[in-house]
Amino acid sequence: MAPRLGTGSGAIDLNAACAGFCYGPGVVDALVRSNAAAHVLLVGSDKMSDIVDPNDAAAAFLFADGAGAAVVGPGPEDGISPTVWGSDGGQRHLIAHSATGVEHRDNPELPWPTMGMAGPEVFRWAVGEIPEIAERALAAAGVRPADLSAFVPHQASLRITDALAARLALPSHVTGARDVTHAGNTSAASVPLALDRLRETGDVPRGGRALLVGFGVGLPWAGQVVQLP
Repeated sequence: MAPRLGTGSGAIDLNAACAGFCYGPGVVDALVRSNAAAHVLLVGSDKMSDIVDPNDAAAAFLFADGAGAAVVGPGPEDGISPTVWGSDGGQRHLIAHSATGVEHRDNPELPWPTMGMAGPEVFRWAVGEIPEIAERALAAAGVRPADLSAFVPHQASLRITDALAARLALPSHVTGARDVTHAGNTSAASVPLALDRLRETGDVPRGGRALLVGFGVGLPWAGQVVQLP
């Protein structure tokens, strides 16, 4: 992307799958605060059609290709709170490829590796773990649920999104992103696309606070509170 944009600036590929865009603010915030960069273009993008088996009835209907971006730079207020992040690699088998690229290279007779997902187990993991992570992100930001304007989790599925909102018992004025019904699960693109959808519809005020939480393949996770532009 950098040469197409006509910039010779640094370029980083940060791969955290569905949690990728929420890992991004933790990295770019540090770059801006340390004066290593004045402005950073943060892009979340995944082409899920390359790795999802179209014949997999449990996954093909849900995933989609997508991309979203934001520019992060200095401002008079703290627009990005401290990021809380981690991973649960012991559960990586819940969302995993059927084979690695090396295995396919060494055994070309194998089918092209595709991503499989243990849906019920992923649901239980997300609903059991993500609310605590969201609460940690709120604590790190020093804000209460009532201070939020929006809750924007990774758009894994509508069922997971609704269950997370219910577990967090957010006040009625907090708008929950439901862009999965419009764009599908676009992995690293789902959070920026959901934010943009809220902006387009006018469902959240400029300058309001949004709680972001990303989680997914390999089971990395990250969350923070951001001020909406």
